[in-house]
Amino acid sequence: MSDDRTEQLEDNLSSLFHTNVDASIRVEHQAAGVQVTLCDMQFLQSDQGVDSVSAPRQVQQTAIVLTAAEMDLPQFVVFPKSGGLLGKVLRGIAGDWANIVFEDSPEFSNAYHLHGWNQAAVRLLIVPQLRDLLLSQPGWSIRGHKQCIVVFQPRRILPLEESEPFVVHALEMLELLRAGEEVLDEHPEINRESKGSDVLNTVNSMSGVAGGMMRRQLKNYLVTPTELETFLRQSPPRQIPSGILCQIAGDNFMLIPIGILFTVIGFVAGAVTLIMSEPGPGQWLGIEFLVFMPTLGGLLAGFAAWHRNKKKRVLRDGRLVVGQIAEIATNNKTTGNTFKIAFPAEENSGDVTTAFCYPFSIGIDHACQQYAEADSVQVLVDPQDSKHIVCAEFIMLFDEN
Repeated sequence: MSDDRTEQLEDNLSSLFHTNVDASIRVEHQAAGVQVTLCDMQFLQSDQGVDSVSAPRQVQQTAIVLTAAEMDLPQFVVFPKSGGLLGKVLRGIAGDWANIVFEDSPEFSNAYHLHGWNQAAVRLLIVPQLRDLLLSQPGWSIRGHKQCIVVFQPRRILPLEESEPFVVHALEMLELLRAGEEVLDEHPEINRESKGSDVLNTVNSMSGVAGGMMRRQLKNYLVTPTELETFLRQSPPRQIPSGILCQIAGDNFMLIPIGILFTVIGFVAGAVTLIMSEPGPGQWLGIEFLVFMPTLGGLLAGFAAWHRNKKKRVLRDGRLVVGQIAEIATNNKTTGNTFKIAFPAEENSGDVTTAFCYPFSIGIDHACQQYAEADSVQVLVDPQDSKHIVCAEFIMLFDEN
């Protein structure tokens, strides 16, 4: 297989799994307008859900990747729940991590975890026939978004002689997902793209420790359309809403006092150890305290302050221009997408320059749509670095209420 095709496959898988994925294509072909690719994939997985407490590990598995240009699926993930007493206890304490529950399919909801920020769309997509199929053939997982679906059995490398039934089962699931998409077509009022309001509604429905933590975190990121419009209408220096600052700079302010605390503790502990210790190993311990902890604390606080000040500068004093997304530069060595944006190099200038910008979370979907429709975007350009920009349309917005 060509290197370009493998790179494209790795980009699709990296986007669906939110991590860097390496893939090796076994075979691929066209079937009824669908590109069917059988591949082996590997990636490093950090288990952040409540079903696992294990450390990051290398995962290897065989997957069927199905792509079709006419598909338009909401983002979703289906995977088997962990069994055993520990998994049940952890789910009871921490919550079931935004699981979509079907009242008419309690067996499915007990056996599988279904997640999607846009719950209304995902509920219609996962039709009863697909739930029944997954129950009758346990152990399968599915991830899908837009024109791509990946079907696999977690952490299982497929023997060559099992390839044909594996592909047949995957195509069965695809057909049922296409049937679910037809159900979605009957409800044009339901948007398939995840929005800030979908994330907020899902998080508000979560229980346990996980739900509480995410609700507190999400409050810091809330930005309404009115807030964004008012912010952009200001002349520099602008007053920056806290939600916009958190989305652009990150919720990392506490790294500054933590770094300062490390520095103070290092100086105090080092000085006390040197004073109270006899000549010998004890004094070397004091020197280590004096050198390493203040250095670490200084780097931590310094980087956090530098990063926040840089983001504040472009938001507060940045030149507001109208640009256009020129290119989607997806790099499978990182998560997410990078977008190259073209905009005027200087005010009232005909010259055009470009810079890269990174959408926040589900803003990637909106950015891809703007690129496909060649929509213009509003860009804030750093007065001290024209390659440092913020695209206003990439900010995740929530309902006014």
